[in-house]
Amino acid sequence: MSRLIKLDDRVYHDLTMEKTGNDTYSQVVDRMLDIMRAIRGIEPILAGQKVYQEFKEKQRLAKEAANR
Repeated sequence: MSRLIKLDDRVYHDLTMEKTGNDTYSQVVDRMLDIMRAIRGIEPILAGQKVYQEFKEKQRLAKEAANR
């Protein structure tokens, strides 16, 4: 099923630049959505890594303060 969507000229141009070979705009958008889904999948991992690094830094600072 096809849908009509409106795009700003800049967005249309950017999508056109992402096309390769005989890609349709739908294929280009689908690839971009796949990338966005992958990024969303790693966001919790990255957030957890940040919390862990902050925890380790607090531990290091506490150890340095205890050794003074």
